[in-house]
Amino acid sequence: MQTGLLKSPGFVALVSLLSCLSGRAEPKLSVGSVSGYPGLTATVPIFFKASSNNSPSVVALQADISFNPALLSSGPATAGPALGNRVLDSNEPQPGVRRILIYSLNNAPLTNGIVARIPFTVAPGIHVSTAGLLLSNVVMAAATALPVTSTNAAGAVIISPVFVRDDGDVSFFFAVTPDQSYLIQASTTLTNWVTLSTNSSAGSFIDFTDTDAHNFPYRFYRIIPKP
Repeated sequence: MQTGLLKSPGFVALVSLLSCLSGRAEPKLSVGSVSGYPGLTATVPIFFKASSNNSPSVVALQADISFNPALLSSGPATAGPALGNRVLDSNEPQPGVRRILIYSLNNAPLTNGIVARIPFTVAPGIHVSTAGLLLSNVVMAAATALPVTSTNAAGAVIISPVFVRDDGDVSFFFAVTPDQSYLIQASTTLTNWVTLSTNSSAGSFIDFTDTDAHNFPYRFYRIIPKP
């Protein structure tokens, strides 16, 4: 004897409806991940994505971006291209927390995209680290002043060994043995190398900025122990 489940049209429709409900997308707030460099400022985007179903539209949100104050310091948020005609405010209620508030004066729904940008300055001397940016206390509201359930995603400032400045010059750092002298060299061919500087460090890293880098379409760098 064979047994089975007879799927009536009504049953199939119910299963389809339940599948749609279980896959419903909620509004989402995300923190971007960017490269940073010791002592310099990296701008981190904050993304908003509206829900893809018929849940209430988000007209206001507040969120805390938490970070390690030993690695980063934050500045006031600025408007992103998706902010539109809305109000953006930010403050630092305590060390290691940057709070943002976004709302519309006429209850216009938020639209997808970058709603804010937050500058984070990497502490000098931080050469090997990934500074996490965590979202917490996220509150989204509809025009009715009722809360809207949301999801969120964290980001980070990833410390990079090479930073290309806006003027075309390049800053970079090398891991070294303390109290040893090194030659920092550059080349455009990987064959002929020019010595840019002789450096030594009491620590484990040497920082250097090539102020002539803007004169070259590209340049390679290396560091070798001084003979």
